[in-house]
Amino acid sequence: VALARVVVDQPSLLLLDEPLSALDPALRLRMREELKSLCRRIGITFVLVTHDQEEALQLSDRIAVMREGRCLQVGTPKEIYEDPVDSFVARFIGPVNEIPGEVVSEEGDSMAMTSPLGTFQMRRGVTPPSKLVSLCVRPEKMRLLRAKSTTQDNMIEGEIMELCYLGSRTEYLVRTRELIFKVFEPELERLKKRSLASGDRIYLTWKKEDAICLPLTSRESRESLT
Repeated sequence: VALARVVVDQPSLLLLDEPLSALDPALRLRMREELKSLCRRIGITFVLVTHDQEEALQLSDRIAVMREGRCLQVGTPKEIYEDPVDSFVARFIGPVNEIPGEVVSEEGDSMAMTSPLGTFQMRRGVTPPSKLVSLCVRPEKMRLLRAKSTTQDNMIEGEIMELCYLGSRTEYLVRTRELIFKVFEPELERLKKRSLASGDRIYLTWKKEDAICLPLTSRESRESLT
């Protein structure tokens, strides 16, 4: 009803300040679809404020991520999610695994980083002002290997702490020597492999092109060195 009252006069701009925050999950999902359809049909620009990352990704043509009154990055949902400008944007827009370390070489389209967990390859991006960086990998970009492989550039041994079945995927928490990682394994992929349980030893791996190289903030740099 509130939307109908506003759009009947065909404004050029409509501001929506967390309009779906009070709805239950099922209705919220239906209203997301309705809002997107309405925006396309009537041709009005919607500016929607939300703290729900999934809602932002689903509804928007462009996203602006703000922190303390300052706009950190503006881009398409794909750009914001896959190429964040810093660690805050990467964490804010979705779960991410981070390994702090130092860049030791740059060659062609690759960069090498050393860390307490080992040396890893990642795709070459903008050279950070400092050699201290954070290698970031989204949970769905990591793979769980049941046995060690000699053909992978990036690999870490770990132990399953917890796992949670969510229908379309299973989410794992994996403990390594230094860090805890979150990994999403699609159900169709999991069914093809040996089932895992808490306490199982596994290997984490990822492609270098799926690793994002981001500069550490001054605070993160100090913490990584202590």
